[in-house]
Amino acid sequence: MSVFLLPLYYMVTKLSEEKESKAREGMKMMGLNDKTYFAAWFVFMLILISVMSMTLVVCSSYKIFRNSNLCLVFAMSLLYGMTLYGVSFCVVSFLPTKKSSATMASLLHILSFYVAFAFRGPAWGNSFKLALSIIPNCALLFSVEHLFHCEL
Repeated sequence: MSVFLLPLYYMVTKLSEEKESKAREGMKMMGLNDKTYFAAWFVFMLILISVMSMTLVVCSSYKIFRNSNLCLVFAMSLLYGMTLYGVSFCVVSFLPTKKSSATMASLLHILSFYVAFAFRGPAWGNSFKLALSIIPNCALLFSVEHLFHCEL
């Protein structure tokens, strides 16, 4: 979870800078299509998160996920990382400045992990955990917890 804090912070910072400088409006005046704009950010994040996910899978395959299918672990890591794409745009759309957006995104990212940490374990029902899994960090923690139990 903490490894993905850096690309989240970077993307929120850059999106906020574009918002403050009105660079996107300038690009739209020059003919940039909305689909192209969002696709460019998506491809950028996909490449960055793919490299990070591959590194995580390679590092964790030696000691942590010995019996797990590494393609599925990679897919879980990649999909979790790509949720940051949506979170970034949501945070930037609500907060006006670069500093407030970056601070709030980082804070939400860390605090949502602690929400998941509070509700982990067998004491909470699966339906409650499934509802909490709408939060990306909760979904990641519950998935990794399940993988650890399967590894034993």
